Amino acid sequence: MNFIEIDKQKTINAENFVKNIKLIIQNYEPDQIFNTDQSGINYEMYSQRTLANIGESTEVSTNSLNAMSHSYTIQPVMSFEGKLVGKLLLCLQEINSKFGPRVENQLFKANNIQLVCSSSGKMTKELVKKFSQEILKPIVKNDFVLMLDSWQGHNKQEIYDNIFGKINCNLQVIPAGTTSYIQPLD
Repeated sequence: MNFIEIDKQKTINAENFVKNIKLIIQNYEPDQIFNTDQSGINYEMYSQRTLANIGESTEVSTNSLNAMSHSYTIQPVMSFEGKLVGKLLLCLQEINSKFGPRVENQLFKANNIQLVCSSSGKMTKELVKKFSQEILKPIVKNDFVLMLDSWQGHNKQEIYDNIFGKINCNLQVIPAGTTSYIQPLD
């Protein structure tokens, strides 16, 4: 399979998803259709490009290799109406996935931000459950549609069935490799 065939398949997958989601959302109010996505933010920005002649060896330096991988994560929720709803999740990087007492006391606390942490600053399956319980659940009134990307940590129906109980979460997973084209929050 070559790159053209892969791109063609991604386009077909994206078009099929959009066609299918248009049918599904007809049965829901716009304020009960949600998209959420994680955005990783690095402590230190870097580029994979340099100004060098072809074949020339170029060395680069950094203050910290750890700071070049994403070190904290934000995750907003957007409704079909185009409104940001609920709190913004902010996942910070903390050793042992726990805020120390000094950090806990000095953290800025805002009503519209849910602060959590992990050892990497990235979301975990447990934090996805916490996000769903503490951020999604308060904004859901009735059965709803939740559109997510294909990350395995959050795209399992049973996560939402366990949290929402009698309220039905119609989980729609955006096909891998197509989020940059069709996901509202990408």
